[in-house]
Amino acid sequence: MDSKLKALNPSSIVTRSLLKGKRSQLISSLIISIAYLGNGIFNVIMGSSKNGKDFGKKYRFISGLYNIFLSATISYQTWNRHTYVKFIEENQKILSTNFSKSRQILEEIRYYPRIIIYIMMCSSSIIALGLFPYYTYNILYEESPIYYIMILIFTAMNALSWVLTKQMIIESCLFLRGSFVLISYLISDVKQDSKAERRIKLIRHVYEMAAQTTHKLDVFFSVTIFGGYLYILINSFSFFVELAHRTEMFIVYSAQFIDIIISTAHVTYHLVSINHFAKKCYDQVYELSFKITSPEAHNEINLFLERAGRANIGLSFVKIYLITPSFVTMMGSILLSMALAAPGLVAEG
Repeated sequence: MDSKLKALNPSSIVTRSLLKGKRSQLISSLIISIAYLGNGIFNVIMGSSKNGKDFGKKYRFISGLYNIFLSATISYQTWNRHTYVKFIEENQKILSTNFSKSRQILEEIRYYPRIIIYIMMCSSSIIALGLFPYYTYNILYEESPIYYIMILIFTAMNALSWVLTKQMIIESCLFLRGSFVLISYLISDVKQDSKAERRIKLIRHVYEMAAQTTHKLDVFFSVTIFGGYLYILINSFSFFVELAHRTEMFIVYSAQFIDIIISTAHVTYHLVSINHFAKKCYDQVYELSFKITSPEAHNEINLFLERAGRANIGLSFVKIYLITPSFVTMMGSILLSMALAAPGLVAEG
């Protein structure tokens, strides 16, 4: 990476392992994959157990399947490493178009993921190492102390892995958002002079690069995003059903559910921001068409508006729905419908 933009160096352990090379990548991927897989197998076993002491079986079973899915996702990302490397390299090229502004943008976001990672680690640790052991001690420890300790280790590793996965997504979105913020700055710097045509042409070129970079990140995270939102829907419905039963594990499941919802909302905010800033750049160029009178510059503006869609840039859900405020509203409506339907299903059961 360019030494002038050292701030672009990611702080995420997962991201660094992807960029450094095969050995470090395999080690980190193996550890995270084992953590997901170990915790997933445990939850699937407990969820399908006939032991009457185990509560919330469906909720635990679904969580287990999702952790196994995440383990497979890590393998997919390892295999698709070259896509993420190209994303970082092309994002680097975009930011190198204006070093001074890029440094300012990156300085504003470089410490953000670290602050959030500490908060997420604290909340996940409280649940993984606090509530879970307290409420499962009598159930598991009496049967097998060694088994209980192994589960505790896998639970802690799984919580940390889940935080690292979210950190990677957030940090990637921040880097990509930085590119669109830079483009927005370049657009606002366009003035009515002889250089207007050249500047707009540069903006069009950089915007197309940002669109291609966004596509690469969308491909890389496609499986992760799909599995994440599908899990939220299924997990939420299971939680609402378990909520109506109010079992002894009610506090644990509630804490886990709240933690998942808050962290997912936070990740979703960053996913939505990509489309928001892309649209903002498009609108800024459209406004330039009323301010610039040069025919040559107008031709460049029209070419930009024709080739760059106003709302088709951003990360997506299974390549069908762009993750926008409308997508968030749709997800919220589905969750609300599930919450209202769950008590009726419990009563019928």
